[in-house]
Amino acid sequence: CISSAASDVYKRQTKYKRTSATSATYTTADPDGTGPMRPLTLTVKNTFQGSNIRFGNQSGTANTNLAVQSGIIGGAPNPLSLHQSPLKNSAKSDSRVDENKTVTTFTFDRPVTSLTFSITDIDSTRSDFMDAVAVTSATAFTSSKADSSSSGLQGVGTVADPWRPSSPNNPVDNSATNGNVTVRFTSQVTSFQIHYWNQTAASSASIDGDQKIFISNLSLTYNACA
Repeated sequence: CISSAASDVYKRQTKYKRTSATSATYTTADPDGTGPMRPLTLTVKNTFQGSNIRFGNQSGTANTNLAVQSGIIGGAPNPLSLHQSPLKNSAKSDSRVDENKTVTTFTFDRPVTSLTFSITDIDSTRSDFMDAVAVTSATAFTSSKADSSSSGLQGVGTVADPWRPSSPNNPVDNSATNGNVTVRFTSQVTSFQIHYWNQTAASSASIDGDQKIFISNLSLTYNACA
């Protein structure tokens, strides 16, 4: 049997199923119909890490968490949206506390190899939000920032030192790539997590304090005969 490549996880929206704002699945096409080869299934689960976070915007009028975003953001076509906001501005913090964090877990139904994806639009806006993002997994991975200069993204992508903007007011246009990080797994992987915070206590009553980052289509290889 030959390994199959899947490079459009959730680009083909007919195969990506968002069952709620906290759960979704993607199943590749059966490689040989009803034959012995098996499709691959990815499960996505999103959970609150703290008590001062909600999915969607702060006013409760929109929730695109785990939804496919149409168009191109950070060079990624039709990326997956992670969308969240604080419940109370008074409980926000300038430090990376779990009260302001969600964790999204991606789990494959069997090991995959050569997994690569990008996290786009990591940025900040004064008196609104400051993205902080980390990836964790039992499998080793490498990462590269599109802009690692002093004015670009800071951090190494760990929970202790997440990727984050260089200042509290460093917005990134949807057409730009300087808020991007690319993650590459170096061996077989079955699961990884994306930790996502708001790392600023600053707020404004006139601003809806929601924040978004986006996940590019996953590129990977899997064994359809396993």
